[in-house]
Amino acid sequence: MRQKLAEERLEAEGSKLGKAVQAILDVLDAPGSYELRAIVIDGAKDSWTLQVEPPQGMRDFGIEGPLRKRILGTGVAQDQHELKRELLSVLGRTDLLEVH
Repeated sequence: MRQKLAEERLEAEGSKLGKAVQAILDVLDAPGSYELRAIVIDGAKDSWTLQVEPPQGMRDFGIEGPLRKRILGTGVAQDQHELKRELLSVLGRTDLLEVH
């Protein structure tokens, strides 16, 4: 029973993080040019790795425990902006930080 509850919680967290990242990807360039391909949890490190495929090729984007917890908790604008800043940096698109 505990195993099932833990799996459901992790699935819900992964879904929420995925939606937050996808919302950022949806406003980049042409729709569909950046795709979220996978979400992987590393429980030992309390982090998630999201695999994003931009036109230049696959990129891994890690979300460490503190930011992940803030996004999953309150998800306030400051945390969303930090997520966006880190994601755009990984994608080499920091030029979009001022625009969006």
